[in-house]
Amino acid sequence: MKKLMILIAAFLFAMQISKAQTEKGDQTLGINLGYTLQKSNTFNINPGDNTSSTVNNKYNSFSAGPDYSYFIADKLDIGTSLSYTTASVNNTDGADISTQSSKSYSATIFIRKYFMYHDKIGFRMGPQIGYFGGTQKQTYSQQPAPYNENTTSNGYTAGFNLDFVYYPARNIGLSATIANLEYAHTKDNNHSLGHGDSDNLNLDFINNGLNLSVFYVFGNK
Repeated sequence: MKKLMILIAAFLFAMQISKAQTEKGDQTLGINLGYTLQKSNTFNINPGDNTSSTVNNKYNSFSAGPDYSYFIADKLDIGTSLSYTTASVNNTDGADISTQSSKSYSATIFIRKYFMYHDKIGFRMGPQIGYFGGTQKQTYSQQPAPYNENTTSNGYTAGFNLDFVYYPARNIGLSATIANLEYAHTKDNNHSLGHGDSDNLNLDFINNGLNLSVFYVFGNK
């Protein structure tokens, strides 16, 4: 009898371990991290006086924020995420230097479909919509009159996201963004130049920095 009870307990434990992490009723809570670093050097020649200059550009950004989702059906979840981003741009053109720093926040709602292999590794994809806002400060060192510009912006986004997903353990998941198609409508208000609207459509495939997520699975026991 004792051996039978041990076998039953072992069987139930094995069933719990082998249980998929993407079943209806499962929930995830995690953190998203992103980092981007871009550098470029451009050599320019002025045909009028044959002078030349080299323009150096460096851009880097870091983002972080929480992420929550709920599985409304097997391999289908809905959720929301928040993000805070800091970024800086440095441009050097000879003796002229301009710098730009920005801080922004965003909130996103998404729905994702999962395509898994043995419930361990696979992909998830789906549409998302979001709202964002932030501030930018630009400093120009041009002589003889250096000056600053401040801009506030806000807008909304709509797009489609593709992630790689891996579950190293029953309650732990990892993901990395592979591709992103996004439309963004932005309203800018520059304190010295006025305001304006812009519309942009971007398609990124792997090359838009490093965007990772670590999350904990719970709820459906």
